[in-house]
Amino acid sequence: MPIETIPEIAYLIIDAVAAVYHRKVEEIFSHSRQAAIVAPRNIIMYLLHEKVKLSYLKIGHLLGGRDHSTVIHDVRKVERFIREDGDYRDCVAAFVLMLRLEDQSNVSTKVSQ
Repeated sequence: MPIETIPEIAYLIIDAVAAVYHRKVEEIFSHSRQAAIVAPRNIIMYLLHEKVKLSYLKIGHLLGGRDHSTVIHDVRKVERFIREDGDYRDCVAAFVLMLRLEDQSNVSTKVSQ
């Protein structure tokens, strides 16, 4: 997959979420299952899919060669957390606002559909 098919905003999302969670980008790309790395990685997957509209396949490739089914599972997990946990929803919404992704869709509305 050519690198030019990945929009610039995808890299900004990765950098911003990693920084807020005090993680190195390399950790996000790793195959670590530590909660402190998985949590920001899942938010990145969600934002890349729901806001940037990248395919699950492309997200998996970008984030360390993960299978698309892993990305689907993790995006759905974030959607569930957004529905069930107001603090989590606020956290994701803060990234949407910070990165100016709100023009594309609303986090809570998108999940409830």
